[in-house]
Amino acid sequence: MKKIFVIFVLIFNFQSWSNAGDITDFELEGMSIGESALKYFSKNELKNFKFGFNSKEFAYVSIPLNKLNTYEDGLIIIKPTDELFKIHSISGRMFFNEDIDGCYREQETIADEFSNAFDQAKRSAKNKYEYVADKSGKSTVQTINFIFSNGSGAHVGCYNINIDYLNTNNMYPSTASLSVSLNSAQFMYFQKNR
Repeated sequence: MKKIFVIFVLIFNFQSWSNAGDITDFELEGMSIGESALKYFSKNELKNFKFGFNSKEFAYVSIPLNKLNTYEDGLIIIKPTDELFKIHSISGRMFFNEDIDGCYREQETIADEFSNAFDQAKRSAKNKYEYVADKSGKSTVQTINFIFSNGSGAHVGCYNINIDYLNTNNMYPSTASLSVSLNSAQFMYFQKNR
């Protein structure tokens, strides 16, 4: 029942996005790229950022569970030196336990809705590859990406992570997870060139 509700919420939210020109016209969990994170978080919450990259250019802040409506986990990416804490990326995750096929079905549903809503974006072909962090080669990622002409974009990915890797790295308890993100052009460039 929860998945049916999530699909309904996603479809309902995406329908209002049609004919948008770039990623800043969209929302994920009520937030948009380019907005100040101070609209949603206190300065103290934002000062508790963490670095998830070798570079210190961008940092992430977890979205508290009480601020999540659609997803089970989420985060925003900011520049820690930016006093306005402009949002450069928003992502949400849903967990599918060991049901990777359920994740793939949900991924296709969301990607189809994005295709309808993102009429100005180019949709990539489905791409499946090994999850780089798992050196055993037993984990995979399947992605569908949307790129706008200004370089901003969206990502819909299914992560099929090996249970041994999850246990070793104290990660979330689900081998199959769906990640949806909206990303600024600046963050997309950073991701591609880091």
